[in-house]
Amino acid sequence: MIRLKALSAGCLFFLSAACGDVMQARPPPVQGDLLVGADWLRDNLENPAVKIIEVGEDISSYREEHIPGARFLSLEALMRPVEGQLPRFPAFEDLETAFRYVGLDDSARIILYGPPHAAARAFFLLDLMGHGARTAILNGGLAGWRDVGLPAIPDVPERIYGNLTVMPQLERMVDASWVSDRLFEPAISFIDARSPDEYLGAVLSEGMARAGHIPGAVNVFWQDTVTSLDLPYLKSPQELRQLFRDAGAEWRNVMVPYATTGVDASWLYFVSRYLGFETRMFEGSLQEWVSDETRRLFDQRTLPLRIPIPGVRAW
Repeated sequence: MIRLKALSAGCLFFLSAACGDVMQARPPPVQGDLLVGADWLRDNLENPAVKIIEVGEDISSYREEHIPGARFLSLEALMRPVEGQLPRFPAFEDLETAFRYVGLDDSARIILYGPPHAAARAFFLLDLMGHGARTAILNGGLAGWRDVGLPAIPDVPERIYGNLTVMPQLERMVDASWVSDRLFEPAISFIDARSPDEYLGAVLSEGMARAGHIPGAVNVFWQDTVTSLDLPYLKSPQELRQLFRDAGAEWRNVMVPYATTGVDASWLYFVSRYLGFETRMFEGSLQEWVSDETRRLFDQRTLPLRIPIPGVRAW
């Protein structure tokens, strides 16, 4: 009897351990609060705590039509104008001023929309400033708003200044030295957000003197994460996880997106954060990487052989 009890206890222990392993094998939960739909925004237009920001390069289109209550934030205000200076965004005090100018404060529920890279750039900077948990991107942007029959208007809301303050989360950003010290570490996935041709070095990215990608990096083209450029709905979590998996980026890893610049990599940063992955932005991206001629770039001639494993599915 004692042996049976011991055997039963042992079986329960191993079953429990096996269940624990299965639980740990699951990917992190999707951070659903980082993405809102048009219906949610429609229902919260009159909520004074909700602040809607259109991020873009051209204010003229905003003046023609925008979501009711939205204020315009220029992408240029989120970029450092001095050529060759890193990081690629203004000082925190200047960012604080820019976000206060469009009415943001420390208690606001912030909703961003605009071209994916522009909205995501604002998201990354707000995340870096400690406000990412209260910030979301509107799925589909203005096109998605119109897609469900909701109105866009030309009326500009009254200017209200906010009191947003900076609570730096500097661990969300890395530089070239950090990257160089961790090349080929199995627990880190460097993810190139550019097109496959740019990643492979078949074409030269705009503003670059050398072609190729950071050694060991994998490729998830940011455009593959949305349904189309005209109607940029984010694909389902299952589809997005499959993209990362197919590229060779394991969900257990720290994801480090980059592109030609941090602005270009911002959308993939947002997607990775939305999927619940631990994510850090390589802010200087390739512009910083190639500033040191001793740092190599790989191309299609130096790609490792990847052999697909039959029966392996996305997490």
